[in-house]
Amino acid sequence: MRLSNLILALLLLAIAPLFVYRWISAKDWKDDELVRRYECLEGRSCSADFDGDGFAGKVLIEWRKDSSVAGDQWLMASDGGKELLRLPFWYADNTLRSHAAIRNEDGKSRLLIFWGAMREPKNGTSVYAWSDQRMVESIPMAADREVLSAMAARDDSGGFPNLVAFRLIRQGALIGYYILFVAGALLILIKRRKRLSTTTAEI
Repeated sequence: MRLSNLILALLLLAIAPLFVYRWISAKDWKDDELVRRYECLEGRSCSADFDGDGFAGKVLIEWRKDSSVAGDQWLMASDGGKELLRLPFWYADNTLRSHAAIRNEDGKSRLLIFWGAMREPKNGTSVYAWSDQRMVESIPMAADREVLSAMAARDDSGGFPNLVAFRLIRQGALIGYYILFVAGALLILIKRRKRLSTTTAEI
C-alpha cells in the first residue's frame, strides 16, 4: 500500500469513531429534550387544545379502577368539558410501558402514542388529531415521528437497553479503541519501515 493511502486509511480510522460517538451522544441529548418537553406522565394532567378554540383541554393517564390487572391504565383526552377519547394504557415500570405526548401544530394539539410492549407489532405508534368534531387517527408528521422515536428510545421495548449499554461503555470503549488503534498503527508503520529497509539493503 502506498504511504499516502496508508495515512488516509489511518486518518479515517482515527476520525470515524469520534463522529459516531458525537452523533449518538447528540441524539441521546435531543431525545431527552423531546421527552422532557412533550411527554405526559402518569397521574399528571397535560394541557391540550385539540379543537383549536383557544380553551385548553387536557390529557390524563391514571390507573384503571375497573380492572384488577396490575399495570392497567386509562388514557383520557378531553376538551370543551367533554371526553373526546379514552384508550387502554399499560404500565409495568418506568421504562416498560405505554407513552403519550402532546405536540401542537397550527394551533391544535396532536396526541402521540408509543404503545410499547402493549401492542403488536412491537414499537407500534398512533397519532390522534381533531377532525370533523372528533378525534381520529392521523398520519404522523415528521415532527411527530421525532417525538415518537424519542419516547421509544426511552422504553425497554424500544431502544432503551442499547442506550443504557452505550452510556455505560462509551468512554471506556472509546479509550480502548484508541489504545488499540495507536498500537496497531505503530505496528504497521514499524513493519513497513523494516520492509523498506530490507528492500533498500538488497538494492
